[in-house]
Amino acid sequence: MMIKTISIDVSGETNFDFLQDDEIIDDQIIRSFFTDEVMCQMRKQVKLMDKTDLIVMEYPYYDREYLSCVYKHGMKYANIDKRCLRVMFFSKHESVSIGVLSFPDDYKFLGFCTLFPVNSPYRLGRVSIDPSVLLNDKYSVISYPGKIHHLGYELTLDAFPCIKQLPYGLCCGHDSLWGILNYFPKFHDYAATRFAEVLDDPENTLSAADGISGKQMSAVLTRAGYLPVLRWMASGCYSYFDLIEELSTYVQSRIPVILLTNDGELNHAVLCVGYKTEKTISLMREYTPWCLPCQEIFVDGKPVLGAFTSALLNTLVVLDDSEFAYSELSISALNNVNKNNSYGKICGFVAPLYSKMKLNYVSAKQFALCYLREENANIEFFNQDCEIIDISIVIVSSNTYKEFVRKNLDTYQYADCVLAMELPKLVWLIQISDEYLGNKGMSSGVMLLDTTAFKAERDVYLALLGQKNAIFKDNGVPVCPDKAAARPVIYPKFQ
Repeated sequence: MMIKTISIDVSGETNFDFLQDDEIIDDQIIRSFFTDEVMCQMRKQVKLMDKTDLIVMEYPYYDREYLSCVYKHGMKYANIDKRCLRVMFFSKHESVSIGVLSFPDDYKFLGFCTLFPVNSPYRLGRVSIDPSVLLNDKYSVISYPGKIHHLGYELTLDAFPCIKQLPYGLCCGHDSLWGILNYFPKFHDYAATRFAEVLDDPENTLSAADGISGKQMSAVLTRAGYLPVLRWMASGCYSYFDLIEELSTYVQSRIPVILLTNDGELNHAVLCVGYKTEKTISLMREYTPWCLPCQEIFVDGKPVLGAFTSALLNTLVVLDDSEFAYSELSISALNNVNKNNSYGKICGFVAPLYSKMKLNYVSAKQFALCYLREENANIEFFNQDCEIIDISIVIVSSNTYKEFVRKNLDTYQYADCVLAMELPKLVWLIQISDEYLGNKGMSSGVMLLDTTAFKAERDVYLALLGQKNAIFKDNGVPVCPDKAAARPVIYPKFQ
């Protein structure tokens, strides 16, 4: 069968209703993919329509995820149609003048979606859209490069792909797991990203009919070679604040997290891939310590309020298999309420960590608070005259952080010492800022903690950088550089 393509100039269109117009799309098979339910999802994508100038459809398209589900979970003797429809979105380059446009050189690739030929009105399958198309610059979204091929053209895109539920054995938990495993480089090759291999279940417990639990998701991640972190409020060990604070740390570390929600009747799983920050440190003054993830730090008998950066997050960006692409999920840690939203309440999460990590977030936070007390480290991490400090805790690749330090050699005190350090693959990075420095994107103190250390160890720091002095670990022995700062220094803040 020859591949059929349909190109539609949609520069003057205001919505996607033309997809059901038989005068524009005269092929009945292609038009049948756009059911009322699919159109309902696409009509919500106003920003995508506003930025799209050209839509290209390709039929038949054989989607690898769909095929793996059909072969793995489809009925053996059923005549299941394997021909999908791929819809690609393009916008004109700003530099292109009016005239005849050349495809694809004069267009920017915005993303694509695949429609599956399932016996269901919900036919939306795999979706990959550039996050900058749907979200403004206030959002920070995890994305990674990918490419597709169309009629001999190679189209590249930075996005976070997602997939929707299928009647052939997939539920929201499967979709979230696929998103995580597809993100990490280990699973970027063609074969490993297929559902049948990624979600191979020797015990046959990952049932789509009943859904899958957080423990089952953790088991999949463990078999994949990762160290999963499972937090669940029902256990009584974690409050809503604890959940928000820790999962926000992972998302800010560019680690996708599966959120487990409940609306009172049904459990649901969505994949968190980003966040939005609108608050500033100065706004923390409006809230009392009991309604923030805060800690009082006493220095020379004077209390200083330490507020964690997670308190500044009020909106998460999630991928939900019932929505087209990126959606917002409101969190309300600043109001001390687990706010209801379209997904229900956040009851827990599952996060994949590097298998060699031993020092978890709770322990890293406790060590950071310990080192902040001057009598324990003899280092001033902040101006003692300030009343409130921001404590940012993230996991960062040691190579990535050294690249950041090298780019800021002129302003980073002790840069040569940091660059010469022998570090594990990942480190806990703690940055301390007061109101003024935090709003300027700077910090007054930096800690690097060993992620491979056990919490039972007395000192897990690799480097402690203060305003006037610093301590580094050299083969486990604390070393103080000869050069002491003549005046309080500040450090560029890793974002």
